[in-house]
Amino acid sequence: MNDITINREEQYSLITVNVEIADNNLFELLYDQVITEMENGRSNFIFDFSNISDFNHALYLKLNHINNIILKEGGILVIACFNAVNPDLFNDLDIVSTKSVVEAGDYVFMEAIERHFLEADDDEEEEEDLED
Repeated sequence: MNDITINREEQYSLITVNVEIADNNLFELLYDQVITEMENGRSNFIFDFSNISDFNHALYLKLNHINNIILKEGGILVIACFNAVNPDLFNDLDIVSTKSVVEAGDYVFMEAIERHFLEADDDEEEEEDLED
């Protein structure tokens, strides 16, 4: 069995973790996969952690590093179905967490709509500046 599986949806890449214990090797694998996906034009990610039952709190820093790379490229990371610890711990890292993959997908979709409207507003302001 692979440690992760990837499903590419229109708005995001869903990376499902298929192991129970989150360790350094898992985060190296996630990091490598995110970089590969980003090189192929993907920027939004959902990590499905529903299978994880043991999570070393020190690994939050590694997860935060992955999140920062994604944010730097204009993407978003959402953690779904994380049952190993209190998901509120992600708030300290500015990582969005949801109770289900469906909720995570909805969040990514709403973020894409918000970005679209913000870009449209920026374009309108630029056109007004050019007219002045």
